Amino acid sequence: MSNQLQIFFHPDPVTPTTEAAVKEYEEIWQQQAENILNAINFVSGLTPKESQIHAIVRETISQAFPLTLRASYKPNTKVATVIHELLHRILHDYGIYDLSNRITEDRGLLSHKVLNLILYDIWVSLFGKDFADEQVAVEAGRTPMYKEAWDWALSKTSAERATIFSHLKSGIAAETIIT
Repeated sequence: MSNQLQIFFHPDPVTPTTEAAVKEYEEIWQQQAENILNAINFVSGLTPKESQIHAIVRETISQAFPLTLRASYKPNTKVATVIHELLHRILHDYGIYDLSNRITEDRGLLSHKVLNLILYDIWVSLFGKDFADEQVAVEAGRTPMYKEAWDWALSKTSAERATIFSHLKSGIAAETIIT
């Protein structure tokens, strides 16, 4: 991919732990960015609209806005989380889900159902089924909402997930096709 996204990782606070985590995230992105972006494009048909993102690395819950990544994750989960949070940003930028007027709990579940339509297949294409299943177990173990979103997405075949995602890309509102 010629127009590669740059991610700059910043420790917060600056401690030996967060600085070491920043180095891990930098290595992940340096070594795997092109493959990650190609896999996202292959599965979703989307490319990042952003050219640069600044990511905060700290010991907290990871999130897309601002891009914040947990320092203490194991290496595989660091990779999986970068992809997860980057996908949230891409889906938001393309308007795949407009959830701004929904209550927080409902918005979280719906956004993760949408995300998981493509996230599993991206993980499989990059690292294989065992990696994808391992990361689904990690995420599903975090909260009941994550588990519900994963159970819903994985109750569909890869082809069914792709069809649903295609409808979302065409402008059909997520609330009308995701239950």
